[in-house]
Amino acid sequence: MSKSYYLAFLVSMLIGANAEAKPPVFMTNYESAKKVSKNLGFDVLVIFSADWCKYCKTLKKDLSKDLSVSELQDLIICIVDVDSNPQLKRSYQVSSIPDSVYLSKNKVKSRRKGYNDLGNYLKWLKSNR
Repeated sequence: MSKSYYLAFLVSMLIGANAEAKPPVFMTNYESAKKVSKNLGFDVLVIFSADWCKYCKTLKKDLSKDLSVSELQDLIICIVDVDSNPQLKRSYQVSSIPDSVYLSKNKVKSRRKGYNDLGNYLKWLKSNR
């Protein structure tokens, strides 16, 4: 059994099979996030960031404060470290961070560069749902 299949199975078991909205799933491996997304039918929010980035840290902290927010439900949030993943950074043409890419069915639907406050960020997420 492959690691990504096993991971998708575990995530689906944790989330459960009922029809209620599910809290977001946080991941750091891009390929695994895409596979889990496909298996669960969730969209993916890829956030390109770095440990040294002040605004990246604030965004991650703000997103994890209240996981019941409707804009975060049924969503895979994949945090990609640009220093550890330079090839992925290039393929998405990331020039500044944080850089958020919203994927629906593994295709780019929208993109947002920077971060200033959670309210505006959640409005952007809602516009993509």
